[in-house]
Amino acid sequence: EESAEGASRTFRAQIGGESVRGAAFIERPATDEPAAAAEVHLFVGGEQLRVSVSDVATQAAARAAEAAASEAGAVQRPIVAPMPGKLVQLLVAPGQRVAPGEAVAVLEAMKMEHTLVAAAEATVDVLHAAAGDVVAQKALLVTFATEEAA
Repeated sequence: EESAEGASRTFRAQIGGESVRGAAFIERPATDEPAAAAEVHLFVGGEQLRVSVSDVATQAAARAAEAAASEAGAVQRPIVAPMPGKLVQLLVAPGQRVAPGEAVAVLEAMKMEHTLVAAAEATVDVLHAAAGDVVAQKALLVTFATEEAA
């Protein structure tokens, strides 16, 4: 079933050797950003689980959009956690200059490591988290100095 908010689907999966049936509602991102993850709500046996899904094509489109924006003189926006997880590494320090595409932080989420990169040339202003912190989705991780302050 399709709607403006998303789509409903039924599914069957093998989990730990057990056949499981359930329903899923795939919520469309509320933003036009190319890197926006879809929220998937899974309903199985009276339980509900919500996960964020961002496929490789979506991530590649986001990187391409960031690169294009950087070439057009874009300003580096704050780095936020794209999903809940553990901040494995912060690869920058306050006062450090970063280049477009340079790794800023590594977030572990859903048993995978996600490298967060700078979209434009900028100077790191404040680190809002530390390696080892467990962060929420959209948690502020790194902010950058404004051009006037740099």
